[in-house]
Amino acid sequence: KQQSTAEESEVGWWYMFQRETVVGTDTLMQSGRGPPAGRCGLSKSYFRASDDGQTFPFHIPANAMAVVELRHMSNMLNELSLDDTRTQLSIASQAEALSAELASAIEQFGIMTPENKFAYEVDGEGS
Repeated sequence: KQQSTAEESEVGWWYMFQRETVVGTDTLMQSGRGPPAGRCGLSKSYFRASDDGQTFPFHIPANAMAVVELRHMSNMLNELSLDDTRTQLSIASQAEALSAELASAIEQFGIMTPENKFAYEVDGEGS
């Protein structure tokens, strides 16, 4: 299931990170809550692989990698036949559904037009 969005911040926040620094990317904006986001079907992350805080909360390369690996997991579980096949098929089905949701959201929110190139990060609201 998708994580909290900006609309849900009024009732509480599940994750905060803030530290005193002179470098803005060493901490999260909005009092440690991170950049605002719209519900869009992508998975949030707050820090880049470089450990810098993100400008926008949805990192397209990480979401694309998740699509690929969830599909690998689904295919692998579908091919295995161990003791509890029903559980495996259920997990495989959930992995495939999440992979499809992420892929659809990448197509909808992660491609810049008219260049038809992938964005690096997006906010789920058009930026």
